[in-house]
Amino acid sequence: MLGIVLKDFYECFCIKKNLLGIIFGFSILVILTLFSPNVYTLALLVSVSIPFVSSSPLQYSMEQDEISKFDDILLTYPLTKNEIVLAKYLSCLIFTFCSWLISLIIVLFSVYMMHVCDLSTGLLLLCIGMILSLLLLAVNCIGFFLLGNKKGTIAYIIVLVLAAFSYVIIYFNVDFTPLLNLGLPLLLGITFLISAALLGLSYLGSVKVYTRKHS
Repeated sequence: MLGIVLKDFYECFCIKKNLLGIIFGFSILVILTLFSPNVYTLALLVSVSIPFVSSSPLQYSMEQDEISKFDDILLTYPLTKNEIVLAKYLSCLIFTFCSWLISLIIVLFSVYMMHVCDLSTGLLLLCIGMILSLLLLAVNCIGFFLLGNKKGTIAYIIVLVLAAFSYVIIYFNVDFTPLLNLGLPLLLGITFLISAALLGLSYLGSVKVYTRKHS
């Protein structure tokens, strides 16, 4: 399983076009943080944009696996199909955890250097992003396993566009104040459990899809 995880990260960071895409994406985040310092930009970064990269290791690895037909080789390894799928999810979870650390840095910088908002608001936005990243990971992972890389990427882009469109509508029509006053315990206690449960169901669904495709 560790070998699969390492392979997935190799394909993320050692294939030039994938690495350049990651660098470009995070460079945009830095530019927005520095030149558009407000709570809506912070929410866009840590609560919307960064969560969407949670499934990147799976997307990149599936692209390479389909090109090289690596699944045919992988199935000869002394691993069960459950373990293969679990390794893919672990790659995404490790990547997601790293993205949370980047989000935390952005929040602390925005709070203490840019004075965008207070710490409690920044941490709440961070928690919203963490929860959304798990939800998107659950949806995107089973989507890629079900549809494959090409169709899965198209579906991913559609979800991204819809999310961006929804954010624009919210930006101009919704007051964030009531949401920001909900408090961390309530937000974490309910939605985090729901998102974790959905991620577990996504894994079970992906195992069934992968087993059916390679039975």
